[in-house]
Amino acid sequence: EGVAELAQAITGNTTFTVWDFQNNNMCDKGAEALAHALGTNTTVNCIFLNGNHIGDEGAKALAGALKQNQSVAVVVLVNNNIGDEGAKALADALMQNTTVKDLDVRNNCIGDEGRKALQKMKAMKPNFLLGL
Repeated sequence: EGVAELAQAITGNTTFTVWDFQNNNMCDKGAEALAHALGTNTTVNCIFLNGNHIGDEGAKALAGALKQNQSVAVVVLVNNNIGDEGAKALADALMQNTTVKDLDVRNNCIGDEGRKALQKMKAMKPNFLLGL
């Protein structure tokens, strides 16, 4: 609930360049709310969502937003619950996104399929930084 209100408040914000929402227990619903705001934001360049219990559904929502967003360069999703489906969605989104240069998804639940998808994406972008 609190994250939804925050997401609504930052939608269209042109001041904040860093979204640091670490350890807020937002889960998938919170990530989905932030993704909605992220899809139209043009100023944020770093997103820190560590330790928020974000799973595949939240990662898929963020991936959808990253397909639209053209300002974010760094996405940190360390210590969440993202599995193969979320990792594959992120990899697919980042194949289309031209601004994200750094994705950190260490300490999640990503298995072989998700790892392969992310590594394939990284192989197509030699200067991309991937924390896996």
